[in-house]
Amino acid sequence: VEKNNSTATFTVQPKTELSAGVYSATVKVSGSGVTEQSFTVKFTVTAPLTAITDTLVPVSDLTGKTYNESAQEPTFGGGLTRDTDYEVSYAVKSGSAGALDGGKPKDAGTYVVTVTGKGSYKDSFTKDFTINKADPTYTAPTAKTGLTYTGSAIELITAGSVTKGGQMQYKLDSGSYSAAIPTATNAGGYTVYYQITENDNYNAVAETQVGRSTINIAQANQDA
Repeated sequence: VEKNNSTATFTVQPKTELSAGVYSATVKVSGSGVTEQSFTVKFTVTAPLTAITDTLVPVSDLTGKTYNESAQEPTFGGGLTRDTDYEVSYAVKSGSAGALDGGKPKDAGTYVVTVTGKGSYKDSFTKDFTINKADPTYTAPTAKTGLTYTGSAIELITAGSVTKGGQMQYKLDSGSYSAAIPTATNAGGYTVYYQITENDNYNAVAETQVGRSTINIAQANQDA
């Protein structure tokens, strides 16, 4: 504002109690020695941001998921809209196994879920989300029958197979486990066991006997 070749400034601001919205106002300047002038100002009053909480965005299905080779998430409820009112991000929890696929949990493990406010919402909260290991998919080995002594080592079982899971291993009587098929040479009865080892995404299968009884190699017939 100029008066008698001098300049003065002033500030225009809205009242503090105004509700959220867009406003316009006309400001008039007049006084002794001042040429009356008026101008219009527009301003927007925004509502204070609301803190995001697990009450506004309840997160469920945090446990009970099982590895299925695909990315999985918990369930986000409430009336807010994902990616408009809040965003979700994931990280493998410190000290836990797990892996992300496209930013979402996939492998068995424990993850930290972070819900972050967006738009009219601020702050964030976290939850733990667990994907459990799955049980293996496999075909069990079977005991061979009708075996007879030949003087050479004979395989005692027909090997099993694992479609999804760890390694199938075998042991003879009180021996050690390995992936090799157990064999025996002498006539007699033998007990064979199998197990499947645990891995990152699949549970183990505990020691199990092959067949319901011992596997027999019969004595050879002797000609006169």
